[in-house]
Order: sequence, then structure tokens, then C-alpha cells
Amino acid sequence: MNIKRIFYLSTFWALASTTLLMMSCGNEEVIVSQKPVIEEPKPPTGGSGNTDEDRYVYVAVNESINHIWVPRVYGPGNIPSEMTDGTKNALIEKLFMDDQRNLYAAGSHENAQGIPFALYWKNCSAVLLVDSTLNHYSIATDIMASGDDVYVSGYVPKNGHFAAVYWKNGEINYLTDGTTDAHTFGIFVSGEDVYVTGWLETKSEIPQAYLWKNGVGQKLNGTYASSVFVSGSEVFVTGDFGPGKYWKNGSYLTVGNVPGSGTFDVVVSNNNVYVTTEGRYWKDGAMVDLTVNDASPAMFSLCVFKDDVYIGGFENNGDKLVARYWKNGQAVDVTDGTNNAAISSIVVVSTE
Repeated sequence: MNIKRIFYLSTFWALASTTLLMMSCGNEEVIVSQKPVIEEPKPPTGGSGNTDEDRYVYVAVNESINHIWVPRVYGPGNIPSEMTDGTKNALIEKLFMDDQRNLYAAGSHENAQGIPFALYWKNCSAVLLVDSTLNHYSIATDIMASGDDVYVSGYVPKNGHFAAVYWKNGEINYLTDGTTDAHTFGIFVSGEDVYVTGWLETKSEIPQAYLWKNGVGQKLNGTYASSVFVSGSEVFVTGDFGPGKYWKNGSYLTVGNVPGSGTFDVVVSNNNVYVTTEGRYWKDGAMVDLTVNDASPAMFSLCVFKDDVYIGGFENNGDKLVARYWKNGQAVDVTDGTNNAAISSIVVVSTE
């Protein structure tokens, strides 16, 4: 069960979740090593086809190829960088690039038994977060580097349930005890403070939105919390079912009565607050509608660079899901629609 995909109500993520949970490719060996390893940096060589000379656009694309979910990173050069050999299902959930131009990607990879396990890639080299030989479903959901430290959010099995966790440099930190199910979705590091979003199931089996700060949980008035962004003393959190709801310093706000299954991502840039919902994004309460032909595209990731707004997701072309991002509302297709595909994360950095 992957509640994040259920919450997002996305056709793509529903397909991906079903594939990860139910498909097995026999007894082939896992292509990543059994012990955590970080190799010398190998920056992605792929390309998203961006033409701006002052920036690089990196997108994480999950594509179904011959019934296997294959994660790739596209960057400058227009050739995809492969994370796996394509023989086992794998997914990238989030990207992050540090000041040294190391590119991190958090996600999951199937083991020989067809069970997903949590890991991340640093410059295309796999770093395991759990023992991949165990038949324990686990996922890494978000990643951020601060200085020499790497933080990853996710969830792992504990006491018969899923426990919300995060890893710091590979060391696991439990946010819940496994008494009931819990998941994490987002992580943000500000100074010495570590913020993690997710949900914790109550004793009556009702999901409760949570924000953890340095391991201490805070209930939010909602069902789940997805993305978190900290700007100064202000903490912004997206999530929840319902029309355009999000939180600022724990207070419940709305961007308007719009259709959709909650808010997905949030970024603060130059004191402007950007929030994505289904088929739309908002800048300080002003809506930009990306819906075409009465169909709302799915938008999972948001990035702002020099006041340009990039949003990654997918569009349904009537037959397949096309990996697409939007720059200031203008669509850029990364895949050609031959296979189902979607952008799960987008990062834009300066060429300087």
C-alpha cells in the first residue's frame, strides 16, 4: 500500500504503485550493491532540451518501458542518464542538487523478490538506505543535502505497520513507533532544524496530517501533509484533501475553491509564495490555470528560478501519459508519448 499515491489520485502513480507491489521479474540479481556505496561524482549527461543559456533544467522521469518502470534524469545535453539497467521496477520521487553540483535522487528499487526498498542515487550511483535482501517494503520520498549531511525522508515497516522515518547520512531516525501506520512525504533542512511532513493514522484508522520538527510531531488540521518549505521563521506545508488547502505556521489557509485533491508543492522565492494544485499553480493567491481541453494535468514538483516558474508532471494525450513540465505556463514535453511517463521532480540551477 502506498498512501501517497492514493492521496494524489494520480493515474500515473496508481499505475506505478500497482506495478511495484505486484510485478516480479523472476530471480534476476538486483543491479545495485547490497551495501551503501558512494562513487565518484558522475553528473547526469541527459537533457530536457532547455534553451536558456543561464540555467540548467534537470527533471526526474519515470517511464514504463516493456512493463518495467525505469527512472531517468534529464539535464543539459538532451540524453537521459540511466539510474538502473531497466530489468527491475524503480522510481525516483524527488531530486535535489547541492552547491557542489552533486545531484541526489530519492526513491525505490525492487529487489530479487519484487519488493521495493528505499535508496537514493548520488550522481547516478546507488546508496542503499535499508537491507535490500529483506522482503520489507520501504520507500524514500524526499531528499535534501545541507553541508556535508544528506537527509532523506521515507517510511519502513515496524511492528506490523509502516513507520515514518528519516535518514541522516544513512542513519535511520524513527518519527513514529509502528503502533499505527505512518508515512512521510517531504523533508526540509533549515540551519540545525529538520522538518518532515506526512501523516499518522489514529487509533480509529483515520489519517492525521503531521509536521515533525527535529523529531517532535505537530498535528495539523487535515488528513495528510506533503511538501514543506521554510522561509525565515515561516513554515509552509501543503497537502490535505479538499480545494486548495495549505498551512502557514500551522494555520489552515486556502488558495481558493478549486477542484482537485489538495495542494502538492510549495516554494517561497523573493518573498512570493508559490503553491501547486491540480492543473494550476498560485503566486501569492493569483491563479495560473494550466488546464487544457477540460483535462487537468498532474503537477508534482515546483521550482522557481529568477522569477520563472517551472512545474513538472504529466499530461494525458488521450492514449498515454506524457512527461511534461511547464515554464511560466508554457508546456515542454520530455517524452514523446510512446510509453506512459511522468516527471516526478524538477530542479533548475544556474550555469555559473
